[in-house]
Amino acid sequence: MYLTAEERREIIRTLSKAQRSALHIFSKLSQQSYFANVLASHKGTERYVFDGFIDHGGVRKSVTCLCGKPLRYEFILRDIKSGGKISLGRTHFQRELDIPDQIARQVHKGIHQINIELDEILDKFWRGENKLPKTIEEHITIIDLTEEIKCLMSANLPLLRRHMDYLFDITKGLRQPSTKHIDAKELLCKEFQDVLSGVTPYEQYIGGLYGEAIEGYLLRNKGYEPTYRIIDYLIKFYGLPNQLLYGQHALHKFFRMYLGNHPNYVEHNEKINEFKHIANMTEKQKERALVSKRSRIY
Repeated sequence: MYLTAEERREIIRTLSKAQRSALHIFSKLSQQSYFANVLASHKGTERYVFDGFIDHGGVRKSVTCLCGKPLRYEFILRDIKSGGKISLGRTHFQRELDIPDQIARQVHKGIHQINIELDEILDKFWRGENKLPKTIEEHITIIDLTEEIKCLMSANLPLLRRHMDYLFDITKGLRQPSTKHIDAKELLCKEFQDVLSGVTPYEQYIGGLYGEAIEGYLLRNKGYEPTYRIIDYLIKFYGLPNQLLYGQHALHKFFRMYLGNHPNYVEHNEKINEFKHIANMTEKQKERALVSKRSRIY
């Protein structure tokens, strides 16, 4: 998803100082982790630690590469031995670390993805999506959390979709079985067994029975809702069997794949009109609008 520059600025203005700091730390953690994973097998990375990436929005004469060339995209590296930092453009970055062109492109693409994730966090914050499902919340204090998740939670910022998927997976074994939990595939209803075994394609099953309901739900909710919330909606109003497999709805991953391919399943859809009038609001009006929006969500 993408926010416009205006949308991004307006949401950031509603964040506290601690939340802005947490976003900066999260971005740096993500960049460093991605950099280390991609470049671990290439020489040159033993000398430097990735310290940040900045897109200046255009070429800036005041920001220059080590070779003196003005930069738009600034890769910042820290020398492990001296602690000194250097700024590099993509070409010099590639040459300094002696890495292939395709790897340099992969690094650039990955950092772009991190910026998209920052927009996801801001969008969820604006819409008040900050609550953990009970199946995760009841175990959150006894599991090891990644630094990214701890950073966001400490500042009361929303988690990413990939964080939620990670937490669902890691808490599977901690959930207590109950009469509502079915822990063996053999005990599932026949239709679920057919989907799990591939006898019935999941697109055919989900689209045929619940496609119209999902379409209407996505349109009403501006395109994006967590998978588990859509499943709960279908269980409550459209008779989707409420059968769990290992602590999660038996077809959760298939619904997630179905939604991922749905043209209306986007995180940012018809919200542009909502933001157009914000620039003309006073600070008090913006605060009242945000409070009102959150109260409608909860």
